[in-house]
Amino acid sequence: MKRLKAGNLCPECNFEMVEISRETFQNMKVFKPKINSIPQKIQNSKSGVLAICPQCDAYALGIDMEKGFSFFDKGGNLTDIHKISDTFWNKQ
Repeated sequence: MKRLKAGNLCPECNFEMVEISRETFQNMKVFKPKINSIPQKIQNSKSGVLAICPQCDAYALGIDMEKGFSFFDKGGNLTDIHKISDTFWNKQ
């Protein structure tokens, strides 16, 4: 199984993947979200960084929360779901 990284296209929706730290992933799991874009095998791995699709997993990343979980885009910029969510609906 090929490990994805920020900038790779999501196999489900073709949106650009972003990266979260293992610590962020553990903090997200407290809310028991359904994770759509990270295969279970990778979720269970010891990898320090995980690629996640912000479109498929917007709720897991906190789109419905006042402050979402931070992640890195393909340029290495730290951002969150609220700062990029307008791109989900404005794709040309």
